[in-house]
Amino acid sequence: MNDPTVGPSHDGAGPSGSAVVIDGVSKQFTVHGRTSQALVDVALDAPRGEITSLVGPSGCGKSTVLNLIAGTIEPETGSVRHNGAPVVAINHDVAYLPQGDDLFPWRTVMDNVALPLELRRVSRAARHRQAREILALFGLAGRESSYPAQLSGGMRKRVQIARALLSGVDTLLMDEPFGALDAQLKVRMQIDLLERVHRQTGNTILFVTHDLAEAVALGDRVVVFSPGPGHVIHVENIDDLGDRSDLLSLTESPEFQRHVRTLWSLVAPELVHRSAASGATP
Repeated sequence: MNDPTVGPSHDGAGPSGSAVVIDGVSKQFTVHGRTSQALVDVALDAPRGEITSLVGPSGCGKSTVLNLIAGTIEPETGSVRHNGAPVVAINHDVAYLPQGDDLFPWRTVMDNVALPLELRRVSRAARHRQAREILALFGLAGRESSYPAQLSGGMRKRVQIARALLSGVDTLLMDEPFGALDAQLKVRMQIDLLERVHRQTGNTILFVTHDLAEAVALGDRVVVFSPGPGHVIHVENIDDLGDRSDLLSLTESPEFQRHVRTLWSLVAPELVHRSAASGATP
């Protein structure tokens, strides 16, 4: 098991430093007069150009972390920095992909994908040319005139990712983006993310998931949160898996299984103890 590295590396993680640094952040919410603590003294960093998976029990604050980076909420204490600058308002330098489908149903695939360029007043011809290029990259050539309702779940997710990339940002925040997909389609989307997005763009990605195998398959590192109120209890460095082009074979490797079991022991130790007693593997 890798040695845990909890908290931000203030000297810069990786060759190009950290895209995101969260230091000493606490956050609470008040709804109908009742206050609940979401995060307590959270410290983490996301190295530039890497995929950082965030895992933990429901209600541990993983989505809250993404919202802090996006600037849609503010912390009570601590600081959030993106590309070296403090996040003090809506962060237009990140793209947020929620679990649900946030495409506009009345717009075609072309116009959904080209929306970031339209908002920047790029000419119709130029934005459609760029949209066609990125749709082709995602295997959606010929679907430009379709509407979201005419697409499969996987196709709609590809349109969302293509739109995020066309926005020109270098950091993607992904909140359980494949959670609603069936098992086969989820694997295809994981491969797309690795090969069509990360490998070709080098974008920084923060990826929230409840699927521990998915976290290991995609992540260069996996940040583990405690039950709510959440704080970081472990960072698992996934640096021994080699080539990830064959995800199905990768998941059968001893290294992969060891990482997943480590995560299970942190997220749900009672299940690991129960499986050990019965001779099963969680």
